[in-house]
Amino acid sequence: MNDIKTVEHYFLSIKKTVPCTVPPCLQQRDISWDVQYQLNTNNHEAPPAFDLNFFLSRLVAGDKSLKEFRSVSRKRLALVSSKIGYIDPEAQELIEQMHRYSKARDLMLSEPKITLDLLLEVHRLVEAQHRDSGKIRTKPNWVGGESPLNAYYVSPPPEMVPALLNDWLLFVNDQTQTPEVRAIIGHNQLLNIHPFADGNGRTSRLVLHTTLEKKYGELLHPSLYRLHKKFDTYIEAIHDTLCESAFTRAPHHYWHDSVSWCDETKTRILKLLKSTMGVIQSKLVFAIISKNAKDLIDYLWSQPIICEADLMSHFKWDFVQSHQTIKELVDLKLIIPRRLKYPENAIIYESPEIIEVFNRLDSVIFEQKN
Repeated sequence: MNDIKTVEHYFLSIKKTVPCTVPPCLQQRDISWDVQYQLNTNNHEAPPAFDLNFFLSRLVAGDKSLKEFRSVSRKRLALVSSKIGYIDPEAQELIEQMHRYSKARDLMLSEPKITLDLLLEVHRLVEAQHRDSGKIRTKPNWVGGESPLNAYYVSPPPEMVPALLNDWLLFVNDQTQTPEVRAIIGHNQLLNIHPFADGNGRTSRLVLHTTLEKKYGELLHPSLYRLHKKFDTYIEAIHDTLCESAFTRAPHHYWHDSVSWCDETKTRILKLLKSTMGVIQSKLVFAIISKNAKDLIDYLWSQPIICEADLMSHFKWDFVQSHQTIKELVDLKLIIPRRLKYPENAIIYESPEIIEVFNRLDSVIFEQKN
């Protein structure tokens, strides 16, 4: 990679000059990539109330979602969302993080063009707790290491960021480039510019994901592929487009591998969901149930642990309607009651089949191969 451009920058914190990497200009560049995918060709459908991308957003929504929050189970997430009053700060923070990430994804999908204002708003959503949320950095930064001297990547100096971002915006909105090229190179370039103090990964992942989804429909996020591989070539794939020569040869194999894996994994996930839907339907073969019960069965796919207060809020039913509908599903053994230690003597109702398949979906994502 001897054609990567660098500039010297003085770091006041260490009182030394360090070379900073400068991504190549993208505007009006001739890119000879021939990239197209065959995606979403299966005929399987998820339950109507099940949002696959929200379900998996815990894995891409931020640093904590893969580190501190890895131990938060699906049951804990469902409990804090059930309105039973269950207190679990870790699970609550993760749920809020997932909702912010999903809101940012919906926002990007709804806009035909990526503007600077949109980029900043997306960053505000995914990096809400940072004091510089929604602001372009004014200080140097780097990735890895305690200082730029031992970092594995030193970002462009802050004075170069506005021009690089302007070039990036022109590129990601250039309709003469294919969506695949804009998605992959746009993702890499934004990460390599590193325009924010933190949250660059989340913001860049949203650019990649939503640009591809605008062409292909709902997709699993390609970054999930990293959880599946023992040997991660993601960083190598990002830095690949720092070279001028990258635009005249085939893209890094990571992109084909990751997108293909995501499509195959989505098919596996939908088959598991379909199987569980069949199990639930088998319990209803000879049953005559109310419309409320049918609505509640659908709702369980987004909220597999419920209580009366939850149904009163979501469906606007009164307590009697909520309790009677719950009793219908208990009698059919679709949900089972469970008494909590806290809140004391509170009773929740959970769907064992749905909780089980949720855990199996996570296992599919984390199933590792070389």
